[in-house]
Amino acid sequence: VVRPWRSDELVIVASPGHSLAGRTATTRQLASATWVLREPASGTRQATDSWLLAHLHKLDVAFELGSTEAIKRLVAAGAGLGCLSRQAVAQALADGWLVELKTRLPAARRRLAVVTHRHRALGRATADFIAHCAADGG
Repeated sequence: VVRPWRSDELVIVASPGHSLAGRTATTRQLASATWVLREPASGTRQATDSWLLAHLHKLDVAFELGSTEAIKRLVAAGAGLGCLSRQAVAQALADGWLVELKTRLPAARRRLAVVTHRHRALGRATADFIAHCAADGG
């Protein structure tokens, strides 16, 4: 069962000291940049590839990681650009240890959903978590 949950947007982030920070990055600059991205099997990576490759046609991926937090830390250390959920980087942007890059790319919005098995009862913790998510709405 798929229940729509909230909207999300992918954003490109960099360390505050990155050469593209504070300017509008061109597609050529983005295509030649080094990237730190999620592993290929993740939904975020699939959305990232779909969005970026449609406009940049190539990506130089230096690191593929299974942890959003690890990506944020590596990007903050200057290892390359990252592309993550706005929700996932909101606090790092607010705290100033990551910056969102300005680009002329169209926004990369996606709809997130809560997916449950149609024929399996939810445990109490799962049901509570889904209720919490539903209350958060987005």
